[in-house]
Amino acid sequence: MIHVIQTALREPAAHPSLLAQTQSFVAGIFALDPAQAAIRGGLTILVLFGAALIIWGLHLVFKSIGERIAPVDAATDKERRKRIGRLTLFVTRLVVFAVSVFIILRVWGLDLAGFTEGPVGRAMITGARIALIVALALAAVEIVDLAIIGLFTRVAQRASTVRRASQLRTLAPVLVGVANTALVALAAMMTLSQVGVEIGPLLAGAGIVGVAVGFGAQTVVKDFLTGVFLILEDAVSIGDSVKIGNFGGVVEEMSLRTIKLRDFDGTLHIFPYSEAQVIHNQTKSFSYYVIELVIS
Repeated sequence: MIHVIQTALREPAAHPSLLAQTQSFVAGIFALDPAQAAIRGGLTILVLFGAALIIWGLHLVFKSIGERIAPVDAATDKERRKRIGRLTLFVTRLVVFAVSVFIILRVWGLDLAGFTEGPVGRAMITGARIALIVALALAAVEIVDLAIIGLFTRVAQRASTVRRASQLRTLAPVLVGVANTALVALAAMMTLSQVGVEIGPLLAGAGIVGVAVGFGAQTVVKDFLTGVFLILEDAVSIGDSVKIGNFGGVVEEMSLRTIKLRDFDGTLHIFPYSEAQVIHNQTKSFSYYVIELVIS
C-alpha cells in the first residue's frame, strides 16, 4: 500500500482528474434549477433518513443477539457486552456512512468510480478494507468469546453432575483461546492479501517455518498437548483443590498452556502444564479424611 501511495504522489495525472471532477461537480450544483435542486435535496434527506433507520435497526438487532448469547451470570460480562456493542455499532455506522456519502454524491452528479480506479483511490480503498478487517476481527473475537462462555455456562448448569459442570467450565477457556487464535490468523492472512502479498506461497513456506519453530518451541507444544489430555481425561478441573509439587490450593484458571493455582493464603501460582508432573487432586470423585482420636 505504501508503494501505491508513493506511485500516486509521483503521478500528478491522478490529481487533476479528481480536481476536474470536483470543479465540474461544484459548477453543476450552481447550474441546477430550483426544481432539480429540490428533488436532489429531497433524495439526500431520504438517504440520510434511511441510513439513520438502518443504524437504529441494526443496533436493536445487535443488542438482541448480545442478550441471547450472553452468559446466564451476565452481570459479570456487562462491560464486555458494552464493548462489543460499541465496536459493532462503530463498524455499522462507518459502513453505512460511507455508502450514504457515495449515494448522495452520486445523486448530485459526482461519480467516484473514476477516482477509485486511480492509485490514490485504490490506496484509500485498501486502507479502508484493512481497517474494516481489523474492526470485524476484534468484534468477532469478543462475540465468539462471549458466545462460547455463555453456551458452556448454560450447558454446565444443566449438567447431570457437579463434576461434569466443572469440566465444561474448564473446557470453555481453552476453546476460546483456540477460536481467538484462528480468528487472528484469518484476519492476518486477509490483511496481507489486501496489501498484495500472495497467500498461497506464504502458506507453503509456513510449513517449513512451522517445522523450524516446532523444534524451537517443543516446550510450548508439550504444554498445550499435556493440557488437552488433562482436560479430556478429567484429571483436574476449575474449582478443584489440588497440590502440585510443594504448592496447594484451588484451580482458578486453565488456559492453553498454563494452570493457575490460588494458594490458601491468596498467592497465585502459575504452572506450565509440562511442569505439573504430579497432581494431587483432593476433590476428584471422593476423598478420605483421617482423624486420630485418643481414647484414654
